[in-house]
Amino acid sequence: MKYTNCKHNIMLVLIFLLLICKFEYCYSNDAASCIEGERIALLQFKESLIDISNRLSSWSGLNCCEWEGISCSSTTGHVLKLDLHNPTTPPDSIYDTLPSNYTNNCLGGEINHSLINLTHFNYLDLSFNNFSKIRIPEFFGSFKNLKYLNLSSSGFVGNIPTHLGNLSSLEYLDLGKVLVDVPSYNDLATDNLDWLASLSSLKSLDISSVSILHSEDWLHTINKLVSLSSLNLVGCNLYTTSPLSHVNSTSLISLDLSDNTLDFAILPWLSNLTRLEHLNLHDNSVNSTMLEIFEPLASLKVLDLSENRFTSSVPNSLENLTSLTSLDLSYNRFEGSILNYLGNLTSLTSLDLSDNKFAGSIPNSLGNLTSLTYLDLSYNKFAGSIPNSLGNLTSLTSLDLRYNRFEGSILNSLVNLTCLTFLSLSNNNFTGSIPNSLGNLASLTSLSLSDNSFTGSIPNTIGSLCKLQVLDFSRNKFTGFITILSDCLLDSLKELYLDSNNFSGQLPNQLYKYKNLQFLSLSSNSFSGPIIESLGNLSMLQTLDISNNKFNGSVPSSLGQLSNLEELRLFSNSFVGVLSEFHFSNLSNLQSLYISSNLFVWNVSSTWVPPFQLSNIAMESIKIGPHFPHWLRTQTNVQSLFMSNASISSAVPHWFEKFFWNSFALDLSKNQISGKLPFKPHVEGDTHMWYLSLSNNHLSGGIPKWLCSLKDLQILALSTNQLYGEIPPCLGKLQSLKVLDLGNNNLSGHIPNSLGSLQLLSSMHLQNNELEGKLPGSMQNLTSLIILDLSENKFMDVIPSWIGGKLLSLKYLVFYRNKFYGDIPLQLCQLHDLQLLNLANNNISGYIPPCFGNFTAMVFDGNQTHIQYNKFSIITYEDKIDEVIKD
Repeated sequence: MKYTNCKHNIMLVLIFLLLICKFEYCYSNDAASCIEGERIALLQFKESLIDISNRLSSWSGLNCCEWEGISCSSTTGHVLKLDLHNPTTPPDSIYDTLPSNYTNNCLGGEINHSLINLTHFNYLDLSFNNFSKIRIPEFFGSFKNLKYLNLSSSGFVGNIPTHLGNLSSLEYLDLGKVLVDVPSYNDLATDNLDWLASLSSLKSLDISSVSILHSEDWLHTINKLVSLSSLNLVGCNLYTTSPLSHVNSTSLISLDLSDNTLDFAILPWLSNLTRLEHLNLHDNSVNSTMLEIFEPLASLKVLDLSENRFTSSVPNSLENLTSLTSLDLSYNRFEGSILNYLGNLTSLTSLDLSDNKFAGSIPNSLGNLTSLTYLDLSYNKFAGSIPNSLGNLTSLTSLDLRYNRFEGSILNSLVNLTCLTFLSLSNNNFTGSIPNSLGNLASLTSLSLSDNSFTGSIPNTIGSLCKLQVLDFSRNKFTGFITILSDCLLDSLKELYLDSNNFSGQLPNQLYKYKNLQFLSLSSNSFSGPIIESLGNLSMLQTLDISNNKFNGSVPSSLGQLSNLEELRLFSNSFVGVLSEFHFSNLSNLQSLYISSNLFVWNVSSTWVPPFQLSNIAMESIKIGPHFPHWLRTQTNVQSLFMSNASISSAVPHWFEKFFWNSFALDLSKNQISGKLPFKPHVEGDTHMWYLSLSNNHLSGGIPKWLCSLKDLQILALSTNQLYGEIPPCLGKLQSLKVLDLGNNNLSGHIPNSLGSLQLLSSMHLQNNELEGKLPGSMQNLTSLIILDLSENKFMDVIPSWIGGKLLSLKYLVFYRNKFYGDIPLQLCQLHDLQLLNLANNNISGYIPPCFGNFTAMVFDGNQTHIQYNKFSIITYEDKIDEVIKD
């Protein structure tokens, strides 16, 4: 009996295998030779390809079933499978680089029509090749037996042929684009998705980054694909359509709709997809409070709702999603505290709540998530101390708590997190010293404690973190010397940020051995002493910032060996000596040069052609003159040039005109530049200059009207020159202007009425000119004014009451030595922020209002104010009232 059953079972297996082979699922490269007509078709296909790496070298001989990428039926010899995907696949993460041999392994060229003779094959994979912007052949729609078609990221362009809708046996279709930037991405479009409706066998569909031109009915089409289990519609220009009367697409297990413009109307459909395990709605426009809609999706393992417009607090309904392994609610508008129930989602390995408005303390229950490897609570309003329970999360590899309001000291419980590779506690209110035990986190590759109030010295145990690549302790209150630079960090450390602390002493010689260091920032400390010749050993440096210290001596010529350097910041030190072309000999990648406020002497040949093309130049308070540096002519990409107090005493050369119009910011103040402004009105496209300071020179002539074409100008400083004539009324067109400084010239006439339209103006300096008449009433619109200095002119007017009634932001009001008359208006008492009021040497009568005794803001430190603009991090415009008290 047992023998009979066994024989019967064997027969069933054989019959099953025969059935499979009948339907040609059996692939073989040995049992049968390929069909001659199909062999010829493949060779014709090969002839049309470009195969740089000779991937198809095996395509010779009579038996094509033995060729690379070919599989045949073991019974009939028909070609069933053509798999020519790039063997070097791109990485999954956008942060990883493409393998170096990816491009060489790409097939290219044309797709020969001869493939139409392969009438039996059911598998075609041409993914990750580079067919250089050809269209998907329409004859692909004739492969009736095709079950698998993958053309992703292969350089196909144009409209998807609707003939693909004829592939009624198709189960897998991938026409999409990978996240990594490959040189062969697809650029496809389709009018609509109607052609998909007939693909009733489809189980997996990826048309990511395909532009769907008319996507009104996309959801109705997808709903017809009842067998679909995986759907990727990332970046397809989708928006939500009308609701479905009946949901058929309930087989979906994985759904990615990220990077579209879907709104809350998509949620009811999603609530019916009860088999979903993976749901990604990242970067849409879902503006709902109804997270309860996800409650029926109990099978969910991955839920990504990031970069939407969800509001309110996180509801209890998520408590039922106990299968979740990854939850991402980042970049929304959630608020309130984290609910304790999140601690019940014990399957979570990744939790991201960053960039919301969560507040309060972290619940202790979060320590129950012992499977977590990734926790990001950054950019919220969490407060209080870090709970001890976080020490239970011993599987964590990444912990990000930056940009919150945490306080207290770093808990020793964090030292239990020995798997951590990334730890950021920056931009909080932590205090105290760094515990020695932090050195036990031996797996750390990135450690950031910046922007807190840590004190004391950095413990030497930090130097034992031998895998560290990034160390950021900037903007704290650390003191002492640098003693953390151990030998074990020599090869690993790439970024070191210790700026804005109270470190002192000389740089340790050990620092110059860090050959892989790419970013070094030590600015705004009290470091002193020289920079030694060994600086040239730091050959990988891209940024060197040692500004705002007390370094002295000369800069070593080995600086010129740093061929990877892109940004050099040496400003505000006590360096001395000559800077020559040897200091820059190999700096071919240099883009930003900031060396202001030292005792350098610039000494390069008049024929010197620098190896670099600079974008930003700051060479203030350095001896450069008497002539404009000729090498500037070679710099065609300069956006900002700061060369004030540089001993330049010549006229502006003609070649500087093109340089001027291409710049965003220009400061040549405090020189002895003579002559008129020679520039002609700009006619070649738009200019985007926002900062122009030519103050404290010997410029003459009138204020040129071409200045009115600088529509983005925020700072215009022409003071202390020999300019004459009237103020051009067209300056009122500069709607972005914040600072107007025309003081200490020979200007005459009236204040143009048009200046009253400068509603962003915070500072107006017109002092020490020959201006006259009354103040135009339009000036009451200048409600952003902080400084108004009209002293030493010939204005004849009463002090307008609207100064006190409208200009409520004023801190400095100076009308000294004019011809103002009448009473002091009581409305001036409304200027609660006033720090300086000077009305001396006028014809004012009456009494001083008693309320002047309430100007408590006049108790201030110093006699100037600084207005800082952040377009370039080193630019601070110093707006200064020349004299507080005048005779």
